[in-house]
Parts: sequence; C-alpha cells; structure tokens
Amino acid sequence: MGDVPGTIRFSSELDTVNHALAKGENTTSIEVAVGILDDYCEQEVAILLKLDVEGFEFQVLKGGAKTLANHQLKAIIIELNGSGGRYGIADDSIHQLLSDAGFLPFRYDAFSRGLTNLSTYNRNSNTIYVRDVEFVKGRVLNQRKIMVLGMEF
Repeated sequence: MGDVPGTIRFSSELDTVNHALAKGENTTSIEVAVGILDDYCEQEVAILLKLDVEGFEFQVLKGGAKTLANHQLKAIIIELNGSGGRYGIADDSIHQLLSDAGFLPFRYDAFSRGLTNLSTYNRNSNTIYVRDVEFVKGRVLNQRKIMVLGMEF
C-alpha cells in the first residue's frame, strides 16, 4: 500500500524489517505492486486497521483519505518508531494526520482490557488511535477470554 498506485522497490533480505526503499537506498530488492487503501476499502471499510509497514505509514494513510474519513473505521493500531524518517516523514506528522481525522491516541492493556488516553503516541510501541471510544471499549470488554501460555486474557 502507498499513496499512489504503481510499483516500488522493496528490500528483500532484511527479514522482519524489509521495507520500501527510500531514494538513494541501495540493498538487495525486488519490485512490488502498490495499491492504495481507498481502493482496497472501496466496498467495505473495516472497523479496525493495523498498520505495520516499517516507516511507510504516512504514505499508506495518504492513500486512504476516504477510508480515514469513513466513520465506520473506529480504530487504527500503528507503531511510530521514527522509521518514517528514511522517507522524510516525522512521527509527529502521522500523529497530526490521525488527530485531524478525529482519532485520539490510547494505550491498551491486555490484562485489564483497559484503554488509557495518551497525550501523544507511544514512541517505539504500538498506539491504538480511537475515533469511537465507547464502541471500542465495549468491544474490548465484551470479548470472550482466551488462554495464552497459561494466562487468561
């Protein structure tokens, strides 16, 4: 996903940190097709998006202007860790884009199933940006509990 459809060069030998190559970046790469979020969500908008695109979040969100404006979208989980800097994008710009679209930053605690409002994003960790707090709280609190490594969540 990106802000314009087409193709981009994508690193291919960096395991979990493969990413869209920035101008001047030289590493083993492949060419990949790029679509835009608005085209993907044209028929139906999800209530939750999870973005983990190694610094390309701003471009994905810019290609999703209609999706962000759709109030069916209740929350976005995103990690802001400075990796957008390789494309000249500061985390603050992404935070502002989401804030302007009506999303507020929260921290989620899986043990208590609680949301804590934040003044800004979690640096180097996931932030859940929420537009409809009551809806999200209701969904989080009313889900069945699961066991993970002997612990109930």
